[in-house]
Amino acid sequence: MQAVQWFTDWRDYKILPFGSSKLLDEPAYVYDVIHHASVVIKEIEAETAKRQKTEMDKAMKRSRSRG
Repeated sequence: MQAVQWFTDWRDYKILPFGSSKLLDEPAYVYDVIHHASVVIKEIEAETAKRQKTEMDKAMKRSRSRG
């Protein structure tokens, strides 16, 4: 849970756990945790967008077939 909190604090408020002004100035493990969380969230968002596009395409095909 702490990893998620670090990521959201950094993403939303640019606050880092050890008070550095840049992510690269934080300890390596903090950078790794925040970077990994960022990658995972991007993957989730991409999958969600793909799923939404598929659903929209299906709906459009259904509406076209109905005339």
